[in-house]
Amino acid sequence: MKFIIFLLNTLFFVSLSFAGSTDSIQKTDSIRIQKFKIGAYIDSYVSYDFNQPKNNMIPYLVSSNHHNELSINLALIDIRYDSERFHMRLAPGFGSYMQNNYAAEPKGLNALFETSLGLKLFKNKGHWLDFGVFNSPISNESPVSKDHFLYTRSLSSEYVPYYLAGIKSTWKLSEKLNFYAYLVNGWQQIKDQNKSKSVITQFEYKPKEEHLINWNVYLGNERSELTPSFRNRYFTDVYWVFKPSKKFNLISTFYVGFQEKIDSFNHKNVANWWQFNTAVKYSFNPKHSIAARIEYFNDSQNIVVSNLNQNKPFSVVSSGLCYNFQPNEHSMFRLDARYFESKDILFTNQKITDSKTNFMLTANITVWF
Repeated sequence: MKFIIFLLNTLFFVSLSFAGSTDSIQKTDSIRIQKFKIGAYIDSYVSYDFNQPKNNMIPYLVSSNHHNELSINLALIDIRYDSERFHMRLAPGFGSYMQNNYAAEPKGLNALFETSLGLKLFKNKGHWLDFGVFNSPISNESPVSKDHFLYTRSLSSEYVPYYLAGIKSTWKLSEKLNFYAYLVNGWQQIKDQNKSKSVITQFEYKPKEEHLINWNVYLGNERSELTPSFRNRYFTDVYWVFKPSKKFNLISTFYVGFQEKIDSFNHKNVANWWQFNTAVKYSFNPKHSIAARIEYFNDSQNIVVSNLNQNKPFSVVSSGLCYNFQPNEHSMFRLDARYFESKDILFTNQKITDSKTNFMLTANITVWF
């Protein structure tokens, strides 16, 4: 424990010395060469799981899931080209996030955080067509932690696609409403697993400056070598962002998924999973803020969650509290506490003792420019 305290203190003081930009990595614009823009992003962390998992991997998390180890969750270089009718992005990535999420992708593709080409089809209309690998619109959290209220991701985001590969069509229907349509290889797939394409629709509605409502629908065949019994997957999620003032922010997310499965008698049945979470953030001033989240996640038939105890349904309540400190426009320090509680025994510790609860602390430094 002394070692963990030492690391947390070290992370805190190191955070005071970094530099960057307040913009999201999606808008990095620190170095410009004519129409090219180059940026970078580094997300480092140390987590301590009080169950002390035997393999030093925090269960059920994909991002920032190494226990008692100073690690890099995501480091990337962001290269962009923007003109009136054409844009391009190349963003190679590294770190534990890339290792966990891109493990099934072929070598050469498993380091592509994002790479895409986009064409504006009509000069005076907001219609773009993008090809490549790009961030998924599903759920309200992305791999870029600095854009979110808390450092650790909700379970809702960890079990939906973080990235998609295919074609994205953007339509600006009005000043308040955008529509996006995707034709992709599958549920978080660069390499197509079954030669069957999936479809996603997204509506992004901003009725007023302080409100944003996003609604997504996914339909695709999820049969693969790992899941030979799977057939069509139907999924929908909606989230609401509310920003009534500079000090207070709220975001709430709900989704539900349905998975068709074929049993040994070739009978079709449908399993479902769903979740709901709400997070709030209060800013004391531009440098200091605090955020909290509560979440319920239910996957009773283990469709998307690989359970440590396969005989038990995955049903978990999670709560989190995060202190955020942004000393300048280029860096952020965060201290995140996370608690999990399940109906059944889903957690084990170093001594292989079963438990229904888990608690973890994470310290993080993120820098960008």
